[in-house]
Amino acid sequence: MRRLFTNVLGCAVAAFALLGAACTQEPEEKLPTPNFPAVVNAEVTAGEVYTLAIEPNQAWTISIPEESTYFTILDNENEVYSISGEQGSFEIKIKVAEFSDFNSDQVCDVTMKMGQSTQTIATLTVGKLTRSIEIYEVKLEDNEWLYGSETQFEYVPEQVGEQGITLNWGENGLTMFTHRVKIVSNFTWKVDGTPEWIQPISNNTENITELWIKGNGAYYPAQNSTATLSFLDANDESVGAIATLKVSIPAVNSVFSYNDFDESYQFNHKGEIYSALSSSYYEGNAEGSVTSTNDEMLVYTLSFEPAGFAEGAYFPTINDHDWVNCEIAAWDDKNSDLIQKRDISIGVKTNDDTDREAMIIIVPKAVATAKFEDVNEPYEMIEMAEGGMGASGKLVAEYEQYLVTTIKQSANPGPISLSNPDVVTTVKMIKVATKGDSDIAYDYSMAKHGYELLYTSKYDSDDATFIFDGTYTSVEYTYFDNESGNLKKMSDNDSWIKVVPYGTAGGFRITMKPTATTNKHYKSESYYNGAYWSYIAFKNGDEVVAAISALYNEGYDLNSEGGSANTDISFSYPQYATDIDGSKLEKLTSGTIYNTVVSNYGEIPVWQLTYVKSAATMSALQGINTSWTYIYHTDSDKEWLTFETGEMATVTMKESGNGKTGILIFTDDNQVPKMALACTLNIAQ
Repeated sequence: MRRLFTNVLGCAVAAFALLGAACTQEPEEKLPTPNFPAVVNAEVTAGEVYTLAIEPNQAWTISIPEESTYFTILDNENEVYSISGEQGSFEIKIKVAEFSDFNSDQVCDVTMKMGQSTQTIATLTVGKLTRSIEIYEVKLEDNEWLYGSETQFEYVPEQVGEQGITLNWGENGLTMFTHRVKIVSNFTWKVDGTPEWIQPISNNTENITELWIKGNGAYYPAQNSTATLSFLDANDESVGAIATLKVSIPAVNSVFSYNDFDESYQFNHKGEIYSALSSSYYEGNAEGSVTSTNDEMLVYTLSFEPAGFAEGAYFPTINDHDWVNCEIAAWDDKNSDLIQKRDISIGVKTNDDTDREAMIIIVPKAVATAKFEDVNEPYEMIEMAEGGMGASGKLVAEYEQYLVTTIKQSANPGPISLSNPDVVTTVKMIKVATKGDSDIAYDYSMAKHGYELLYTSKYDSDDATFIFDGTYTSVEYTYFDNESGNLKKMSDNDSWIKVVPYGTAGGFRITMKPTATTNKHYKSESYYNGAYWSYIAFKNGDEVVAAISALYNEGYDLNSEGGSANTDISFSYPQYATDIDGSKLEKLTSGTIYNTVVSNYGEIPVWQLTYVKSAATMSALQGINTSWTYIYHTDSDKEWLTFETGEMATVTMKESGNGKTGILIFTDDNQVPKMALACTLNIAQ
């Protein structure tokens, strides 16, 4: 018992000692109350980095839920879901991923833990997007797509409206119905409602898409048609159309055109075609094509002959031209396209008669049947002359689209030919029949070959040279006397027209120097009107090998074939005018000067002459008809502007007119305006 007590007492003493020792230790330090930042509710955007500022007063940990797919915390370059630190000042960066959500908001709660306390310090929300789409039409110029800088093509600034777009044939030179639009969107889209006459449109991505809408050649509609394309979300079928685009297409038979043909072709008497590239004739045909639907084509040939009873009146001839051969390729039944391009080849037979030409007109049978009383002789195509007497020599405007080209063929030239036709532009020489309706046929029907020759300038005698391929022993000069109605001879001395040997054997020139008493042609139409006239006959003994009906009509404009109305002018000495004086001459088709002339005097040719070095120059002009007179547009121009008429017409401007433009209006004998010359003095000060 005693031992037990002693043990108990020892234990008690020991315990007391320990308790005393514990009571003497320093008390534990107490942590401060966590200072969480104010709660933030923020709208953020995809791709943004949002910054939270904290100043914790003890150790901390900031976390976001891992299921917050589009949010992470940036720990330097690392993306984490939690980050820790000690007390102090910090900026916590929350990264928002790049994404698009059009159906729901994306929310992320940011929590902070300090000690035993945890608190939400921020709620970040990325709001759901609204789908948007904008549609712009490509910009066109002369049916060509304009190229852009930021996109391949350029587009109009306004969005396509309710009228939509129209697929056009031949845009950018393409043989299909087609068009382009630019789609600006913030979602991946697809198209619904595409008709069979549009080729399928594949899904496209967001941002900018240049969409090429192409027609489907096998399903072009017979009538004008319209379809509405719906733009849908390619990733969510539950969403309706975000935008629509109305697309129209013309009827398939609206497409009709001739392609690759020149305005006219020249063949020689052998049936060879002329090549401007090689300046020679070769075996071949005029080649081109027709683009249309599958309809039978009716080929018409049309030519005009002067009626003789009135200027500008003609007799038409339809389909009496067996010398022309026109072939159209057959429709390709293996090709499913409703519109096809078919080759056309036009050739001619040999020509031992006279120069000839014919318009080639090809009309779809459906059009001919509907429009013409007689499809074999469709005179409805021919425009009547003023007064209703004869034809005008033109087609009615409605049928001009069916004019393919004009074929011209020279006759067998016979013994006489103009050796430099490409150089002499003021001379016209044609082969005429010695039997039929021509001056030669009436007065020199015995001639083996007949020609009609026209000079329009007194310089033609020096410029035009001829070749006689064969033999003649004498030359006879005659004229038709209008008073007696008889053919009369002129001696070599009395004749105003002469054949003068020139150059190599067989070469010659023809001089024409009419006087006031020289006989004139009896006809009043075309270039015969007022023309001096006589015959030249080349003979072998009594045989007339060739006869020329020779005409002189100074100033007649061969380009317009409309009388003495030459409107193509140029400098007489361009090397002085342009190189030395710096003068400038140009034909105007627009601008203030052009509009002033046209509004006051009608649609006449307008030229502008500019002097830049001195008022007195060497800028003489040629080509202004010497029979014209001129008036000033305004009387004030008379004070500084003068014009000297004649073959070497010259404009003189006084220095008082520097900086001014005066306008001269040239008129014919009936005071009808024919041409305007705007004269500008612009001498640098």
